Amino acid sequence: KEEMMLNLLTHNVAKPFGCLECNKSYAFKGALTRHMGIHTKEKQFLCSNCDMLFLEEQQLVQYRKVHLNMDYSCNICDYICDNKRKFDYHIKAHASHNKFVF
Repeated sequence: KEEMMLNLLTHNVAKPFGCLECNKSYAFKGALTRHMGIHTKEKQFLCSNCDMLFLEEQQLVQYRKVHLNMDYSCNICDYICDNKRKFDYHIKAHASHNKFVF
């Protein structure tokens, strides 16, 4: 219920901070700043486990959950996954193509 109210507020609030690239508008300057990373491709949120970079902090927060349940890790590259079938396919790709598959 609270999420629904917050969602309604975001649709009814003034959005004075506008993007000059795509004309999206935001209620807060910080939201516009985060959005601008999409256009400039500035990836500023770094995963401490694997050095993946993300445009938004929320993307990093979601991605970190990936590391919690990974059972299979490749000893040839940094590929990790939680699915044996995908992992086996990945290993076969190394053997047949002699190149990294992500």
